[in-house]
Amino acid sequence: NGIGLLANLHVCAGVGGGPFLEFPYDPPGWTPARRDFMLASPLTVGADGLLRVPDAPGLGVRLDEDVVAFYSVGADGRPVSV
Repeated sequence: NGIGLLANLHVCAGVGGGPFLEFPYDPPGWTPARRDFMLASPLTVGADGLLRVPDAPGLGVRLDEDVVAFYSVGADGRPVSV
């Protein structure tokens, strides 16, 4: 998902291991909309083909709190309210 992609992007940027970070894109099943469903704004690849590391606090994005609440579950697997 988008959160995992962002975490990997930050790790790659931090260690400087190489110029590329591959991530899945396989429509119709795996699209940016499906990957980033819990983000307030989807990640975008620039016209130059680069996915830039966000510079906001944390991973650099805001979560869609309504989506997070909808998918939140407790330790027993039951839905919880956030």
